[in-house]
Amino acid sequence: MKISKYLYVIGGCALSTERQPIDSIERISITDGGEQKINIESKICGQLSHAKRSPSVFVKDENTIIIAGGCLGPNNHSNEIEILQKSQDSSWTSQISGNSKCEVGHSCAAFHSKSKTPVIFGGFEAHNCLESVQVQNEAGDFRKIKGFLPKLKNSVALEIRDEFLLFGGYQDEKETTAAIRRIKFNPSFTEYSIEFDGLLPYPVEGHSLAENDEYIYLIGGFDGCFVIPSIIRYSLKTKKSEILDTKLSEKRENHVSGIVGGKYLIVAGGWDSKKALDSIEVFEVLDSGDLRKIGEGKLETPRNRPSSVCL
Repeated sequence: MKISKYLYVIGGCALSTERQPIDSIERISITDGGEQKINIESKICGQLSHAKRSPSVFVKDENTIIIAGGCLGPNNHSNEIEILQKSQDSSWTSQISGNSKCEVGHSCAAFHSKSKTPVIFGGFEAHNCLESVQVQNEAGDFRKIKGFLPKLKNSVALEIRDEFLLFGGYQDEKETTAAIRRIKFNPSFTEYSIEFDGLLPYPVEGHSLAENDEYIYLIGGFDGCFVIPSIIRYSLKTKKSEILDTKLSEKRENHVSGIVGGKYLIVAGGWDSKKALDSIEVFEVLDSGDLRKIGEGKLETPRNRPSSVCL
């Protein structure tokens, strides 16, 4: 796995219920501060063409990020695709892709930002959870393909050898689920099948996922009753999950996370059930796979339900 240097936090909104979407992009970096301390810096480094909450985002290459869909305001879900390009000064500029669209406008979908084939699982559109799976074709459009995904939003996804794992989410517009699902595609990515692959220790939605070799970390979220501070570690080798003793200092859902520098797990933004958060928490990933809290910082802008990529 290539080591990322930055966590980019993209868009989000300032208030609840999709209000006051945000168009800015922040870059979080971690540097060694000496004496077992770290420096946490977050700075605005770009702007979206349109302010939006919870788009699906995909890394095309080190200098190009694809932004698909997103919420432009209450009950206003976009099907547009915009392309972020990195400039020589390391800032990001955006341009709407005039010819490419998502077949289904959406936000709050599950996706893996570094998947070889960009895929959007479910999400939310206006008043309904979505059961669609959209795959990007050679023309750059995202098109629905055949299969039977339940209506699902607020889940997270990970690609493993051309298959995808989906963890948790809000299912069938009635319950938060603990299900782990394995999605298998045919070679041409025109249809898929779903297998049940286990259960998490508790139901969760609005959580985040950070990957690190053997383990992935499922952080915070909403368990159907409360916003929670707990962290699940899931082993890709054994398919076993456990709740770590280490917890977030601040309970949060609708946040983002990622691992930079090979060992720093960053958790940023989100919603604490009352307000959008600007707080950043940083953990060290130990050789054992355990986490150790080592620092806190601030975003420049509080962000509820942003998206993110590590680069």
